Amino acid sequence: MSAATTSDTLDESALRQWIGRSESVDDAVTATPVAALCATLDAPPGRPADGTPLPPLWHWLYFLPLHRQSEIGPDGHAVKLRVATPSKRQTPCSRDATHR
Repeated sequence: MSAATTSDTLDESALRQWIGRSESVDDAVTATPVAALCATLDAPPGRPADGTPLPPLWHWLYFLPLHRQSEIGPDGHAVKLRVATPSKRQTPCSRDATHR
């Protein structure tokens, strides 16, 4: 896919290829990542009990992409998942979490 026509404009046809695409990931939600982030933030230690609601955005500790080194491009993202942008850096636009 062409990333951009210039450094300031996007190739609209390249962007249209991403319409309707999504990625689904399953993960086991455990207490360890929460306890690790609490330690990083110098919060009181401990592991939350099952069913404890996570603070806003802490679901980003889970459902992380796992790619082989050979699948990662120069910008640090998986080559097959890169969105066409004029920037060499990527920023996640959104994350939706569904709890079952």
